[in-house]
Amino acid sequence: MIQTLLTADGSLTLFLTDVDETYHSRHGAVKEAKRVFIDEGLAIAHQRNNGLLNVLEIGFGTGLNSLLSYQYATANKCRVNYVALETHPVSMSLINSLDYPHQTNHPNDKDAFLRMHDVPVHYSAEIGAHFILEKHLSDIRNYKSEERFDLVFYDVFSPRTQPELWSVDTLKEVRRLIKPDGILITHFVQHSIQLAMSNAGFIIDDFSKDLSTKPMLRCSVS
Repeated sequence: MIQTLLTADGSLTLFLTDVDETYHSRHGAVKEAKRVFIDEGLAIAHQRNNGLLNVLEIGFGTGLNSLLSYQYATANKCRVNYVALETHPVSMSLINSLDYPHQTNHPNDKDAFLRMHDVPVHYSAEIGAHFILEKHLSDIRNYKSEERFDLVFYDVFSPRTQPELWSVDTLKEVRRLIKPDGILITHFVQHSIQLAMSNAGFIIDDFSKDLSTKPMLRCSVS
């Protein structure tokens, strides 16, 4: 069963009661998504590459990371090609109840946000002047692409719920999709995760275990 859950910054997330997992941080859905995926991910990838940024999100979920990336691209006039994978799309009734355009202080982005959810799978759509979204109804293990990415948002559920997505073999497949000097960022930082990342060929750049915020692990590809 899926329920909405109020988080510490006043924004909502989704809670999967049967597996005890939330889609975003209880410390603040919007605040921590921005801190982890935008400030520690997209902004750094943008510093490394001022041209077109290819971003892969594994776990589109509510579309919050996509919305925040769209807002960053618009504010910084940064061209972003955003590919999103999801196996269990969230219903539009739940998406509307989260009201993320308002929660991110960009109420005028509501139409853009709804368009992101309306984009058909396996189809690219321009959302505004700086953001292209392509969605796939696919698990990362079944996703095949010749494209290589500057940045990967590894926004899947925990190893307890989705252990198959944290195996060294799966992470090696993810690594092959990332350009040299590219970045992977996730909010799981356990020693076992760091070891799996290292064994898959990633270099650990930075991580935070601050219990008052969402943990963050950033890895690079040499």
